[in-house]
Amino acid sequence: MGPVVYVKPPAAFQFKKGKSGNPKGRPKCAGTPKSRAHIFRKVSSELITVEGEDGTKTMTRWEAMLRQIQTMALVSADSGSGDKVGAFESRVFAVGPQLKYIFPFAGKQGFLGLKSYFEFDAKNRPEGWNTWLTFAISEAAPTASAAPPPLVHK
Repeated sequence: MGPVVYVKPPAAFQFKKGKSGNPKGRPKCAGTPKSRAHIFRKVSSELITVEGEDGTKTMTRWEAMLRQIQTMALVSADSGSGDKVGAFESRVFAVGPQLKYIFPFAGKQGFLGLKSYFEFDAKNRPEGWNTWLTFAISEAAPTASAAPPPLVHK
């Protein structure tokens, strides 16, 4: 097989000076594949009509999905393979302080956390104080490095 030779097309088929090969221009987003994130944003931002107790509402698909998840979480009961005595439905409110301390420890990073909260207005569970103490050791946090020198000098 011989070498490939590129030749100019005949003058009749060449583009005229100052004239594009596509007079209408390239169509917007023509032929570019859409990413999953783009498709998700497009679908989740579409407006839909939802019928509820308050009547008919218009909202985005995303808002409708979040409202449905919230409703299911409030209505559904706990269950599973360990469910021997029936559903465990409970509710509680809690408030309390939390302290955290991060410190160097033997060339690594230590973490000490103390969390305490009081549970109140409980339904189907006891009220009272809960306290947690956490101690963890992890790799040291990366040190801040100096800024790299500029690539362009004036």
